[in-house]
Formats: sequence, C-alpha cells, structure tokens
Amino acid sequence: MVRAKIGVQVNMDKHFIGPEGVNEPIHAFFFLVSPEENPGQHLRILAQIASHVDDHTFLKLWLSMDSEQDLKELLLREDRYISLTLQPDSKNASLIGSQIQDIDLPYGSLIALIHRNGELLVPGGTTVLEPYDRLTIIGYPEGVKILYDRYSNILE
Repeated sequence: MVRAKIGVQVNMDKHFIGPEGVNEPIHAFFFLVSPEENPGQHLRILAQIASHVDDHTFLKLWLSMDSEQDLKELLLREDRYISLTLQPDSKNASLIGSQIQDIDLPYGSLIALIHRNGELLVPGGTTVLEPYDRLTIIGYPEGVKILYDRYSNILE
C-alpha cells in the first residue's frame, strides 16, 4: 500500500472513468501479489480493502494516520484485531516485562506488530514487552473479544 498525502494526479482514459467522471488526485494505491495456487485469498483481501475504502470516513482517516501501524490497522477488520498500548497502572500492565512466548493468548491469536519508540518491530517468541509498546494482536473474533475484556483500557 502507498499513501500519497498530497495526492497524485493520474490521467485516466474517459472509458475508464466515464464521460461524467472526475479526474481527482489519488491518495491511496494498493498492490496485491498472491500465489497462483490460492486466488481466493487474493479476492478476499481485495474485498476487505474495498469495503474499507468504500466507507465515507476512509479518506479522512487514511490521510490523518501517523504511522505505518496506524495505516495497517485501518485496513484490518475491527473484530479480528486489537491494538493495546502497554501502560503501567493499567489493565495490561501485567504484560510489561513478559516474553511473548510466555503470554497466555487465546487460540488463534498472534502479536503481529510492536510499535516501539517510533519503530515498527516484528516480534518473536523471546521479544520482551516494554512500557508504552503498542501491540497489534490479530486473531479470531472470539479471541479478540477475550483480549479486549482482559487487557483493554477502553471503556465500552
């Protein structure tokens, strides 16, 4: 995915945008590469991206995001991920100082990304979580709900 905050003007043929079409600046480009043996996955990803892009708030959110992690989370289904910022004196403080392999995550859940001190880390089992790490955890909806209940500081 590529974000162009100021927009890129792409000259399109009228056959593509139609006679009444408007040639507006493009702010988001998505490139999908998938293996030949699983074309269905390609179509599911494309459908998921399309459902988000079709939302009337998408462009405003897309342009306002501060980091790569924010952009990725914008495209994830909300029932399949949780983003946690580890803070002392919070519901998730018990995670600070833990190695990922020692955390009891619900079945099918995975800590996919850690945003730490302005950098994006891909965690491993021996990665130790630090205060103010921002975790992106993906998983099945049931597991994500358990994680919200267990660790989220957001009042529902």
